[in-house]
Amino acid sequence: MSVSPSATSLRPSDIDYRITKGNISGAIIEDSVQGALAGLRHKLRYVVSVPDDIDVDRLRKMPHSFTPVATRPSDVSLIYFTSGTTGHPKMVAHSQVSYALGGHYSTAMWLGIGRGGDVHWNISSPGWAKHAWSSIYAPWNVAATTVSFSYTGGRFRAADHLGGS
Repeated sequence: MSVSPSATSLRPSDIDYRITKGNISGAIIEDSVQGALAGLRHKLRYVVSVPDDIDVDRLRKMPHSFTPVATRPSDVSLIYFTSGTTGHPKMVAHSQVSYALGGHYSTAMWLGIGRGGDVHWNISSPGWAKHAWSSIYAPWNVAATTVSFSYTGGRFRAADHLGGS
């Protein structure tokens, strides 16, 4: 199984393109995406809405252990779509190792993280590859901490992040 993170700002036609091109069979969505996905549900085997369909309290009480699934280094892990600056977005499939290791030590250097106790705050949307580079892979590779901010309130407002009003 692969994951294809997508921005919540996608239009129904963008979502339809990704479902078709990526052979997507299911979706885990925020409530804010319900409307954009409404006419496309018939193309998916399942849709899980967060937080409505997930009992977060029950999840918090579950044991924190799991049995890993064996994968090959060449197995697809993440599918991202380019911004589509020229024509339709291009699908880019990343293997179990290509994304996690490919260049992310240099990303960590660019971000200035990699020393013990470093904390990195990335504000890019989870729907774009930049989020994975700067919030997951580069920090993981150098044992840094990542801070995340919930965008359930809509558009980005700098004052929300900087403590102002």
